[in-house]
Amino acid sequence: VNRVRISRACNLLTETDKQIANICFQVGFNNVANINRRYQELKGVTARDFRSQTNNRLEGQTLTAH
Repeated sequence: VNRVRISRACNLLTETDKQIANICFQVGFNNVANINRRYQELKGVTARDFRSQTNNRLEGQTLTAH
């Protein structure tokens, strides 16, 4: 169940600007600490760090594409 929730959260983190707290509740976690614990277990980073890394990668692709 947590893997599905984290997968959904990954999509929302990369495709929207929603706050992490809102995404947390939307995918079924009870609090931000819990989503961060599960992110750390499954992805090796917190939700915030995941979003930052993804944004940095996407910005890098955009810069090299031009």
